[in-house]
Amino acid sequence: MDAGIASVIAAIIAAAAAGVGLVITKENKTSEFRQDWIDGLRDELAELMEYFLRLRNCNSDEIISVRNKINFLSAKIRLRLSSDTPTNEEKKLLSIISEHIVGADPTVDCTEIVEQYFRYSSSILKSEWERVKRGEKKYRIAVTIAYLILGAFTSYFVFKYIIIASEAIVDVFEFLYRSLL
Repeated sequence: MDAGIASVIAAIIAAAAAGVGLVITKENKTSEFRQDWIDGLRDELAELMEYFLRLRNCNSDEIISVRNKINFLSAKIRLRLSSDTPTNEEKKLLSIISEHIVGADPTVDCTEIVEQYFRYSSSILKSEWERVKRGEKKYRIAVTIAYLILGAFTSYFVFKYIIIASEAIVDVFEFLYRSLL
């Protein structure tokens, strides 16, 4: 192979590897931010439920501060989940929060509300965790491209050296055949 062509191929491989590396680094950082978002949402959901259940046992002096904390946490969760296209679980959870938790009557049985709250909260957290495990779309594309480039170059060189090796084997057999004559 000509030295110039080898240099160009090496430069292309290096540039592709650097580009893929940048995408992978950026997408890993995005996944870290998404994981932090999930952790924050989990903490806020748990704390909101804590105050909602505390409302049932607090005295009249504490009720205002507990309701304020419920309002504060529900606003944080609502802002964290706000998007142009909320999932059904997000819509249902936000509905439970606004209709049953924010203005909760401490004397009403809340067993069903708590079960629904945890079901939708768990579903949202699980779907976000699955997204983090899958990785970002650009990350998956970059890794696929990297494997394709690696596979293409490996196939090219393996095929090329198989041809060279097979030609050498043919030459050996021709030599042996001629020496037998």
